[in-house]
Amino acid sequence: MNTILHCIPSMGGGGAERQLTYLAGGLKDLGWQVHVALRENGGVNLPRLEAAGATVHVLGTWHNYDPRNASRIAAVVKSSGAQLVQTWLTAMDLCGSAGARKAGVPWILSERGDGRTYPERLWALKNALRHRAAPYAAAIVCNSAAANIYWRVQAPRCLHYAVPNIVPVEQIEAAPAVSREHLGASAADKLLVYAGRLERGKNLPLLLEALSVLRRRMAVKLLVCGAGSQSRALAASARRLGLGEAVLFAGYVDNLWSCLKAADAMISLSTVEGRPNAVLEAMACGCPLVLSDIDAHREVANGAQAAFVQQSSAPHVAAVLEEVLCKGPGDRAALQRAAEACRAWSPAGIATRYDRIYRDVLAGRGGR
Repeated sequence: MNTILHCIPSMGGGGAERQLTYLAGGLKDLGWQVHVALRENGGVNLPRLEAAGATVHVLGTWHNYDPRNASRIAAVVKSSGAQLVQTWLTAMDLCGSAGARKAGVPWILSERGDGRTYPERLWALKNALRHRAAPYAAAIVCNSAAANIYWRVQAPRCLHYAVPNIVPVEQIEAAPAVSREHLGASAADKLLVYAGRLERGKNLPLLLEALSVLRRRMAVKLLVCGAGSQSRALAASARRLGLGEAVLFAGYVDNLWSCLKAADAMISLSTVEGRPNAVLEAMACGCPLVLSDIDAHREVANGAQAAFVQQSSAPHVAAVLEEVLCKGPGDRAALQRAAEACRAWSPAGIATRYDRIYRDVLAGRGGR
């Protein structure tokens, strides 16, 4: 039986963590022994990972870049009998790659974002180190076409694959819609949902500014689902703009699909993305979309399925939001086609694609 070790810092509430829970279950169904090394224990997605049948190993180090991570990962490789290591997120790309080399097994890098843009200085340094490590990977698996093209240039000797994110359509369809009143929206309000990390690249200050403009024209509530380093700054900005009860910062929500089914629209104004989980899940829920006009969004939705906006003008975003919220669900046929398209990205289907990648790597093949 083949065994793989996935390495990720924690099982918090991010998209990469949730994707790993889906993949672990799909791989178990295909006969893989799935082990997962975490730097720290806990996290909202840990119970899902354990329910998927993965064996969890906690490294117990002080921080994500603790130099002991590599040796402890190598020890887990040997104790678990793993033949492959796959890493998720920058910290584990660095530590996990070193651990895999120590243990003498192939390493697979997961690109969960764009691969190019890391605006913060510290992230730029970490990204530079990641670029130096990447050529040592046996394969690089991207979740978007743009990132795949980028890494083919940066690390041409690796095997390269583009594999979409998993969308658990059957689970999404089974989720009941929550009442709008439960989310703080009255019958007269339009309900807008944002879902994702509260980080700079998500462009949330622009969303709050657009909401302040839109509230002069119509009754609208914004539900912000997620957490991150910008939480306090965004809450302060909402107060400064006088948004008051028009914005609900809900933190991580476990019933996002139910919220999306109750919403009049979902919005993402990101400046950079990989393959956005929240957008895909909103599509599967049949929720109208308002998206920033970036390649990652154009890759998953077309003009019939989403309204695209520029990222620099709050009045422009407000105008597009007003149009979408006033016209209702819009092209129902297009929304239904978008929901049906998500079935192609089932846990079983995507796990089968990863199974082929792992077998390519183990066989030393050069197939793409």
